[in-house]
Amino acid sequence: MKTLPEQLLSGLSHELRTPLNVIMGYSAILREEGEDNLSKEQRLALDRIQSSSSSLLAYVETIFYMAELDRGLMPLTRDAVRVSDLLARVGAELAPRARAKGLAWRFDAPAELPLVTDEDKLVRLVRTLADNAVRHTTEGEVVLVARPAASGVTLEVRDSGPGIDPELIVETEDVIAGRATTRPPRLLGFGLRLAGRLVRILGASLTMAAGPQGTTCHLVVPDLAAAESGRTAQAATA
Repeated sequence: MKTLPEQLLSGLSHELRTPLNVIMGYSAILREEGEDNLSKEQRLALDRIQSSSSSLLAYVETIFYMAELDRGLMPLTRDAVRVSDLLARVGAELAPRARAKGLAWRFDAPAELPLVTDEDKLVRLVRTLADNAVRHTTEGEVVLVARPAASGVTLEVRDSGPGIDPELIVETEDVIAGRATTRPPRLLGFGLRLAGRLVRILGASLTMAAGPQGTTCHLVVPDLAAAESGRTAQAATA
């Protein structure tokens, strides 16, 4: 049986998603059917409606996904993936946005780099970090790099933006560790809050370094099959 907060979240999910989808649907129809009759200003206004509605819907989805994670309703799965394919999926979504801002987008990963992990959660994690990089970088590039590591892979998201605030790095580390803090709250975005939760659930580690040349997010993601084999071997010798 759902608790009152869970019932409220379920209701809000419907109440927010439905009107947003209606707004996006009708604005898309107006844009397509009125292409020849709309002024430049009207087309720009409809584009802003679409963009703002999409952003708001993404925030809504993130809030409810985090709520599902916190309630333990998103169990960890074990999927055999190729890391290059995973990065290509992220690029298919974010590269057009990066290029529309005049940014270079590239990723560097061995073609045959396997990993057993929760594919959906890792895609969400990398997409969240890369989306943050695209949004806060005004010139230069966003780069995704993957390399094999002991019992897993390392993934880096690099950008040439202004560099993330060091206090936000500390707050993200608090989320990853599940630590309560008495520091005055900053406006840590939903994206980094989600990233912190996903890092913890995947058993990964995340370090963030920022400077005048941009921000680098360094992920170490364990191979779940290798980790499980290691635990089994330890139990057998105990």
